[in-house]
Amino acid sequence: MGGLYSPESWSRIIAGLQDDSTLLTVEGDGHAVVSSGASPCVDEIATAYLIDLALPESELSCTL
Repeated sequence: MGGLYSPESWSRIIAGLQDDSTLLTVEGDGHAVVSSGASPCVDEIATAYLIDLALPESELSCTL
């Protein structure tokens, strides 16, 4: 997981700096996954947040 320019370890560091953050990881290669249709799991979580500001209760992982 993670990419050349955005390793997962960096994401975990940033998420750890914010008390109210939730980290969504995606197992697979690629960027700009939200609304691409590549992962219904990602789309559902992102839509819930963007429309209702609903965050998952814990860290989540989706696949491509």
